[in-house]
Amino acid sequence: MADGDDDMVASLLQSMSLTARSVNGTGGTRTLASSVKGSRASPMMPFRSHSGRFKAPETLYSSEDESTSSDIESEGDSDSSVEEDGGFRFSSFAPISASASVTLADDVSGPLRTWTQRQASSDSAQNSIMKFLNREKAQQELLEADLRLIRERIQVSAERDMSELTNRRKQQKEAEIQHLGNLHQAHSRQHQEGVKRLQDYQQEQRLEQSKLEEARRQEQQRQLEAQQRAEKERAMKQAEEATKQAAIAKAGQEEEKKRQAASAAASVAGGSPQRGLVGPPSPARTAVPSPSSSAGTGTATATRTVTGTAGRQVPPYVKQALSRMEKLVTIQEMSAKINDSTQPEIKRLRTQVKKTVNLSIQQISASMEQIVKKAEEMKQLMKLAQQEGEIMYQYTCNMVADKFKTQAESLIARSRSSCFPYAQTIVLVSVEFPLLLELVLAYLNKACPFTVPYFPAKAANETDDDLRVKWGYLRKEDGSLEAEDDFIGRMEGFMALFAAIPQCPVTVGRNFMAASVPHPFGIDQAWLWLARLLNQKIRRLTCMFLYVFLDIAGFSLCQSYPNQMKKVFILLAQSAVPQFEELKAKGTKGLEPALTNLRLYLTEYIRSGQARKPEGKDIPTTSLSQRHL
Repeated sequence: MADGDDDMVASLLQSMSLTARSVNGTGGTRTLASSVKGSRASPMMPFRSHSGRFKAPETLYSSEDESTSSDIESEGDSDSSVEEDGGFRFSSFAPISASASVTLADDVSGPLRTWTQRQASSDSAQNSIMKFLNREKAQQELLEADLRLIRERIQVSAERDMSELTNRRKQQKEAEIQHLGNLHQAHSRQHQEGVKRLQDYQQEQRLEQSKLEEARRQEQQRQLEAQQRAEKERAMKQAEEATKQAAIAKAGQEEEKKRQAASAAASVAGGSPQRGLVGPPSPARTAVPSPSSSAGTGTATATRTVTGTAGRQVPPYVKQALSRMEKLVTIQEMSAKINDSTQPEIKRLRTQVKKTVNLSIQQISASMEQIVKKAEEMKQLMKLAQQEGEIMYQYTCNMVADKFKTQAESLIARSRSSCFPYAQTIVLVSVEFPLLLELVLAYLNKACPFTVPYFPAKAANETDDDLRVKWGYLRKEDGSLEAEDDFIGRMEGFMALFAAIPQCPVTVGRNFMAASVPHPFGIDQAWLWLARLLNQKIRRLTCMFLYVFLDIAGFSLCQSYPNQMKKVFILLAQSAVPQFEELKAKGTKGLEPALTNLRLYLTEYIRSGQARKPEGKDIPTTSLSQRHL
């Protein structure tokens, strides 16, 4: 019960006490409990115990009728009426009348009804609250159930999505692995096929090589047998010749005896003998043979021997080379101005020329198809340059020629067989644009004067290093000269390119050029160079240049001039090689490798009767990689 209800019960008890006193007619009579100390319950109604539950009083009136009791009692006596459970009882009660009873009932019933109504309202409110709380609890439980359901659904959906994502990733990974496996298998098959093709090709090459070696062995055997037969015949001829010479000598002796006898007879007769008009025969000189007149302008009559000395006058071919180099210097000066120009149009043309020239020459390879393609690109570039004017045309030709010269001293110097693709490209372009060949020869003559051939002499005020610079040695930044091996390597590259140009054909394919076009620098020029070199004084460098030139151009020269080249080879073996050996015996350095190579080359020619074909001369139609596809 609430605190307000307790106060109401206490006021009710007070009114009942007052009524009782009014009924008795005396104010001093105490019929109700004298005091209520700390109690919250009334003895007229159920009360609440300390435990919170309502409990009815045990009795309303006292069991003892003590009407004679004193109205004044001590507080200690009245306090003794308090029960252990917290309730109260009247210790004494005076008898009341019926009217007083009715009045008392009316007084009590009003507050009791009010209290009852309040209690009912409180119970109803408590019931409503309990119902509300129950509904709230039910709704809370429903919400929690819905929340759990939603969480379960979200978890299930998330697990399903995660499972699907994992499956998709797994499938993608498996697909990637399968794709990579397929690629690996395809690459493996391609590699195996390539290896098989390469093995087949190598097997074919080995078979061809074995066939060639067998053919070479058989040929060498035949040549050896032929040589033995020739030596046998030569011995027989020499014996016959000796017999004839002996017979001639004997006849001469008899003739001399007869002449002396006739002279003696004349002396006896007093006559004087006459002197012979024919003196002793002069020593024979073996000159360099000249090719047949079918060589056209390339016909050369050898007027000097291998052991001859250099003439004081400048030969015409040296003057021609000097004129060529003077023209190159003029074009180089003009090209330098173009390189320094800041005009937008000139810069554009200059960039286009450099890009095309560098790319085209770098892509030249040992494939006739590629050579023709790059030659056409350079021809188109020169046609465009001609449209811009003569200066731009000369600039373009100079750029191309300088690039070929760079390739000669770098790539060709390392691999001599690569000279043929570059030489073939030069010839194909020069047929239509001859200025290119003229500038290429000028670059070669300037960098390597032995391609003239010309051996600069030492002036009176020059040092040995100055003379070597005139020969082609490069001077470093510190003033010293390059190493001997570097110099020899560069010179061999220049000489190889020079020797390859005359033997390259001017026509490639059916539609490239007309067959009647003459060669701008044909095989007759190679013969002229060889004749001019052999008619000069033997030097240390002569051996090296002679071997490189014969190694590249000897095969083509023998095809064009077989009889003359045979005499040249015999002359070299009998006259030049001994002179080189004399130089070696005198302590000349750097002669041994070239002399050994030259001796082997001549020995092979004398043994086989034909010159060795240089490596790389037969340029295939397509590259090796394209043929394997």
